[in-house]
Parts: sequence; structure tokens; C-alpha cells
Amino acid sequence: METSGGGQETHSASTAYAKYLPLCNALVSGNWETANGLFQNEEDCEAIISIERETALHVAVQSGRANVFVGKLVGMMRPQALALKDKSGITALHNCAIVGNTEAARIMLQKNPDLLYETTDGDGRLAVTIAAMCCQKKTLVYLINESKPNVHNTHYGIDLFMETVASEFFGE
Repeated sequence: METSGGGQETHSASTAYAKYLPLCNALVSGNWETANGLFQNEEDCEAIISIERETALHVAVQSGRANVFVGKLVGMMRPQALALKDKSGITALHNCAIVGNTEAARIMLQKNPDLLYETTDGDGRLAVTIAAMCCQKKTLVYLINESKPNVHNTHYGIDLFMETVASEFFGE
């Protein structure tokens, strides 16, 4: 079975991801006991668990209800693993910006502050710009406050300014 867009995902690949279904269910429900029992080592925490090439962290952040889980998961991961991207080029920090999960962003940036200004999505945008695009004001303000000042003097700063104006947060 091929995916739209000419992808090469096969039925066997989909079946391989099926073994992660209990983990995905635990992530979405915030059930740490179940999820923790499914992790055998650090590599399991960083494994690709969906056909969208998401990690457990991507899924947990999107749920928005599992920040205790996010904290425990981040604690088990290597700092550079927090920059893993899904098939659209989105990191878990970008997911924080999309859904407005400020607490998860804080947890991730405590472990790897470089995520904020060194990791772009598939379209070359920083998470702070995505927060503005998605009208996630609380997350936007947090990410701006955590940014290095020199980032705002680049094309990233121009993108951020334009998206902040478009979101109607400018001047508030």
C-alpha cells in the first residue's frame, strides 16, 4: 500500500508501526506507567513510532495533557534527540508552538536550549515563528523571551515580526 504523494510506505512498514499502538494510546492518555513499561532503553524513547515518522515526544506534546509524561520522557532522551523531525520536518518543539503547549516547550528547552534557534521545520521556520503563525500567544511570548537577541536580527526575526503582526499580537 503506497501513500499519496508517491511515498514508498508499504503495508509491512505500517505493520511495523502497529507495535507502537499501545505506546501511542498511553501517550495520548498521559498514562506514564503503561508507557514507561514499554521503554526498554534510551533508543526506545527516541524511536520512530508512527507512519508520520513521529517520536513518542511528538505525540505526547500534541496531546497537551501529558506534560508530566513529557518531562519524564525528555529526562530519558539525549539532548540532540529532542531535535528529531517527523516526515514534514517538524520537531516536537514545533508541535509545542502549534498546539500552544508552553509547559512542554519549557521542559524541552531546559534540556536543549539550542532547539529554539538552531532547529527549523521543513519550511525553514523556527518554532517561535510557528507559535505566531498559530496564534499561540502564551507560547509565543515564552519563546521570544527565551530566544537569543541576535536571532531577531536575521531573516528569522523578519519572519517572526511579520507573523506576529499577522496574528494581531503586535502592540499588545
